[in-house]
Amino acid sequence: MQTKKETLINKIVKKDFNNELESILEQKAFEENVKSTLLNILYKIEVAYKDIETVKQDIFSKEEYIEKFIWTIQQQCKSIKIISMNSENSRIPEHGTFFIDSKNKELECYPIERKMLYAIWKMGKKERIIKSNYFFIDTALSDFLNVGNTIDLVEPLRDFNGYSWTTLFTEIESIAHCLIYQNLRMLVGNKFLNNWISNQEAIIDYYDLFKEKLKEEYGPKLADKIINTLITIAILSEQKFNPEKMHIYIKDKERIDLELKNMQDKQKYTETITKEKLQLTKKIKDIDKILNDKELLKNEYIKRNENVALENKIFSMRVLSDIMIREREELYQRIQNLNYNLNPKNFVKHKKDLEEQYQYLELLDVKDLEQEIRK
Repeated sequence: MQTKKETLINKIVKKDFNNELESILEQKAFEENVKSTLLNILYKIEVAYKDIETVKQDIFSKEEYIEKFIWTIQQQCKSIKIISMNSENSRIPEHGTFFIDSKNKELECYPIERKMLYAIWKMGKKERIIKSNYFFIDTALSDFLNVGNTIDLVEPLRDFNGYSWTTLFTEIESIAHCLIYQNLRMLVGNKFLNNWISNQEAIIDYYDLFKEKLKEEYGPKLADKIINTLITIAILSEQKFNPEKMHIYIKDKERIDLELKNMQDKQKYTETITKEKLQLTKKIKDIDKILNDKELLKNEYIKRNENVALENKIFSMRVLSDIMIREREELYQRIQNLNYNLNPKNFVKHKKDLEEQYQYLELLDVKDLEQEIRK
């Protein structure tokens, strides 16, 4: 806890965030309109933050928020461009307001301060904040929490204008993401959620910690209900906002449905797995053959880049080699998983896991997503 002396010193020796941001922007090749917009966003945040700290107690301090904002611009934004609404050279999607290339740290945005702040916070996000062993949940819940957190971080600029606290639903990217994230803040706290979303330690399983925290606070029965509801909403929202990802899970649904049916006949199931292992082994041999032959690798490079959009093209054979090595490792892992499933001791557990996965995948059959999310 700060002493009165420390508090007094902090009031007297205030950090000049405007100068700090200006010095960082001097090192960036941003156009002047971008620099002035960023400085204007900073000014509005500084003016409004006293009010948001009064209204919402469980929140970043102004210093923490602004330092995180400036750090994100410095470290995660190599290029920021403001694009006019009628520009023909824009990469911004038809119904969007900004475009992000996370790999190259590039951002294009229409001249809307709120949207620029949203995009900047989005630039600083890790794509996956849940381990991949949580099937489907890793994608859907990662996206859901990241969007909810980003909407939450824009609140100082969006809802606090220095004169009043006004929340306009039309300015919130998604009411569902916003509402559920605010509920999660009340359930587990702002600090826990931000530690989870910004977690750099792969060894820490925050999703598991989240479940344990809920059980400790609210009991196992209510915790399970909260978790299942959260996952359901996340998966439904994933379909609504990221439909392009769903083809992967539609195939998974078909695969799991077939596997569960095969498991009713253990002999047939064993034969199916043995056949799949042979197919996977052949694919590994084919990859090894290509990787060890420059001409075959060149042909594979041409083949994979045919009829592919520019942003999805593989830009060198070295990159292709890395991709194929990862594919090879995934195939090996799949064989190990099949061997594990063939073990009689693991059969029952694997069947239970598949049934749980299929339960989530059945949500892909929902026709009216909006109605189901509201329910």
